[in-house]
Amino acid sequence: MEKSNDNEIQFTWLDLIKSFHFLTGDRWKKYLVFLIPLFIISFYSIVPPLFLGKIVDFFSLYKPGTSLQPFYFYALFLGISFSLVSYIRLTLKKYIGNLRTDIIYDINVKGFDRLLSLSWMDIRKEVAGEKAQKLNNGTQAFYTLSEQINNEIFQGVTATIGIAVIFAYLNLHYLIFLFVYLFGFFGIIKFYYSRIQIVKYKYNKASEKGGGSYVEGLGNILTIKTFGAKQSFNERIATKEALKKKFEYLGRRYGIGQWIAFQVFNGICIVAYLLLVGRDVISGAISLGSIVIFYGYLEKLTSNASQILSVYEQTISAKISLARMMPIFWTNHNDSDGVEKFPLNWNQITLKSATFDYNKELNNTTKLVGLKNVNFFIKRNEHIGIVGQTGSGKSTLAKLLVGLFPL
Repeated sequence: MEKSNDNEIQFTWLDLIKSFHFLTGDRWKKYLVFLIPLFIISFYSIVPPLFLGKIVDFFSLYKPGTSLQPFYFYALFLGISFSLVSYIRLTLKKYIGNLRTDIIYDINVKGFDRLLSLSWMDIRKEVAGEKAQKLNNGTQAFYTLSEQINNEIFQGVTATIGIAVIFAYLNLHYLIFLFVYLFGFFGIIKFYYSRIQIVKYKYNKASEKGGGSYVEGLGNILTIKTFGAKQSFNERIATKEALKKKFEYLGRRYGIGQWIAFQVFNGICIVAYLLLVGRDVISGAISLGSIVIFYGYLEKLTSNASQILSVYEQTISAKISLARMMPIFWTNHNDSDGVEKFPLNWNQITLKSATFDYNKELNNTTKLVGLKNVNFFIKRNEHIGIVGQTGSGKSTLAKLLVGLFPL
């Protein structure tokens, strides 16, 4: 992965594929066994307009006494194939859905285990509530993205490939039109891609901090009330929510701008397409029934493009949520262990001339001395208290004694 700051998204599309492979684990091959047939069967969407065009051609040339067998064949084929394809598609989706449920179960269980395995140094960098929110957002992103792949993305890709093949077979002019349309469509997406991605990244980051504050606050609600910190904590929540609201406004502005550009482009393409079809009908290059076929494919093309654009922002948001979650699984947590085991039968712990300093990198300050020349002993089953001024290192010393900080 590339280095990044807040204005750069470090998670590539290849990283997204790797994360799917990692999260599916041993179920990856089984997942593909169901996913590939679902992709293939999605090509059926190009069949109905083709047969409807054939039916229009049949009746436009029909004369009394002509056999109706071709019409019966087209009608029966459409009805039976639609039912059969629907049954297969829904059955495959059921198995994929069951696999997805099992995978999400594993993500939640393994993710919680990883959170429990965090060292104190990891927790210092980011509170547990924020990490829990990352895990929750990432799990939801996996579910959303897998649903989109099975539906809108597969339908859009297969429809485009199928339409390209049919246009190439029927008339190359329409294949050129398809390429121009796709070039313009992806040009619009590319123009808004980085803008939307940056906003979604910042929104997710703000959402994690806001959600983390909620979790931490609810977990310490009695402490907050006891110390009278309700007002200050409410202000802290309001500040984080205001930041999230700001990025939500900005994201909506870019999203609406993208839709306006797309619909204007669609209007221009529809006019050009109908002029092209009308010219070919008048010249006799295509039949009357072909109008139904070509318009059906134009409608299929624009509707699938609209579907892809509808889930586009969700896909980017899901990609970023997974990018934020995956370090929980991919990062090696450094737990510091001593070279000797703690004795089972011990009588007392003794500190002689003990000294510790605060790490400059963790505190962003010059090197600070914590405690110097600490001398005391603690007998087994004995309770002691450490008294000192605020910031004198009492809590740090206690955490050092129980092994939460590396030495």
